[in-house]
Amino acid sequence: MLTIEDLKIEFYDHGIKEVPVSNVSLHVGEGEILGLVGESGSGKSLSCLAAMGLLKEKNAVISGRVEYAGKDMLSCSEKEIEDIRGKEIGFIFQDPNSSLNPLIRIGKQLEEVLVLHDKDKKLYPDRKARAIEALKEAGLSDAENIYKMYPHELSGGMKQRVIIAMAIMMEPKLLLADEPTTALDVTVQAQIIELFKKINKEKNTAILFISHDLSLVKVLCDKVVVLKKGEVVESGNINDIYNNPKEDYTKKLIAAIPKVEV
Repeated sequence: MLTIEDLKIEFYDHGIKEVPVSNVSLHVGEGEILGLVGESGSGKSLSCLAAMGLLKEKNAVISGRVEYAGKDMLSCSEKEIEDIRGKEIGFIFQDPNSSLNPLIRIGKQLEEVLVLHDKDKKLYPDRKARAIEALKEAGLSDAENIYKMYPHELSGGMKQRVIIAMAIMMEPKLLLADEPTTALDVTVQAQIIELFKKINKEKNTAILFISHDLSLVKVLCDKVVVLKKGEVVESGNINDIYNNPKEDYTKKLIAAIPKVEV
């Protein structure tokens, strides 16, 4: 599905070279869930933004190989990438408030995905029906009413589910989820994790799950890649890494997981 090899990102700000991401490699197979973990600033989100052509800074130099379904994403035109993003690859950002327009109703925002990727209505003749269906798939039972609401009328967890609904509107083969549970309480976090499991199982959707929380990754993912300061320090089966970490950095991430003492 998605292969990233030797991804490197360089910034030149005021003539000073900075390399926040260096030689990052990972592979997400069909129907697989891969966790990308590391502390804040380790290069997780930056790597995915660059891979999806969303890193637009003029002073950024991106090198390496990003291949999706046989296509070299780094050499694709903007039009080619736009045809893939939202249609074959869904992107879920960590802050739903920055992804939703407060002035437009939820249903209208969901239908914008279909306007972009199904202009002739061949796949979904009834756009409203598909939007409501996607909201239900994202775990929102009151989908008909939510369709008519504005973002400010929804809770944080509900808005995150709307963003997930938006990402799965075109039934993509791959989801990139960038810390989608960060701003949520633990109960809602658990619900979102179960939702990802359901999407993966029922649709065979591959997922790249970005997080700083190894405990969430352990519950959801098949494999994990650990990033430190923009470099891969450890990767492999999640249970192997979690139960027998080889790198001190990975051990510290595991040690940072809160323990419940009775």
